[in-house]
Amino acid sequence: MQNLNDLLINCIRTREPLPEPTIGLRALLEAEGTAGYIKLCAKRISDAKYIDGKIIDLDLTDPYNLLMTYEGMFASSEILEGYCDHERLQNYIKALMHASKCFEKINRQASDYRLLSKGTLRVIKNHGVNDNSVDNTIKNLAAEELKARKMHNVIIRKFVQSASKIKLMWKIRHTLIRMLLTQHIGS
Repeated sequence: MQNLNDLLINCIRTREPLPEPTIGLRALLEAEGTAGYIKLCAKRISDAKYIDGKIIDLDLTDPYNLLMTYEGMFASSEILEGYCDHERLQNYIKALMHASKCFEKINRQASDYRLLSKGTLRVIKNHGVNDNSVDNTIKNLAAEELKARKMHNVIIRKFVQSASKIKLMWKIRHTLIRMLLTQHIGS
């Protein structure tokens, strides 16, 4: 996992909050050696109506891979325990919960920097509070926030967001075509 400071800098630069950390059902079952049961497991989770787009969501590039937050893993743990060891499943849930709390703190810090005025950020960047490493980190973050507010960075950010949407649309199109061909060949 990246350094938390790097994640905060990325959050400041992109102006996007970090998404809720998830684990893919495919990766979970592969780690447990039960990847052959992914279709059955995904169907059982779907039948239990746990897929809501928040705690458990569909992976648009892989129809049977469900993306689960720690809440989604906890909600569907009765089903997942049929395919995973109970203790390891609890460890996965705890690890995702810890990552979620870290991401929440990072998002809150990035939001706090966005609320500061340019004048305050300049004072922090130029003077800081002390001459220690924590103060240098705060100075660097203030400098990153000032850079992120510059017009050319705003334009670049909008361009990258548009390109990402186009790439996602191509992935969705490819997946739908693949699913339609699979259904057509199978019938």
